[in-house]
Amino acid sequence: MMLSRFSRTSTLTRTALSRNARTMASLQDTLKGKERVEEDRFMRAQDEKWREKLREIRALEATDEEHRIHSEVISPVMQEVSSMLAATGDGNVSETGLERMAKWKLGLK
Repeated sequence: MMLSRFSRTSTLTRTALSRNARTMASLQDTLKGKERVEEDRFMRAQDEKWREKLREIRALEATDEEHRIHSEVISPVMQEVSSMLAATGDGNVSETGLERMAKWKLGLK
């Protein structure tokens, strides 16, 4: 009888262990899924930070390019228009007006 009692206990123990193993495996799968979701979320956040930084750099480059165009192209044309207007006696034009005339002459907006 002792052997059968041991056998029953052993069977119960194995059943409990296999149930615990399945529960642990299921828990591990759940945690892996959550970990993967967190990693994906982190990577998307990192990607968005990098995209934002790239947008900032491009905006700075665009601003720098506008300043460069203004200083190297528009300002000399403004001076030329101003000198032409002064030669005809119409030199009383605001800076904004001169800038608009220069941009018009260059075909810019």
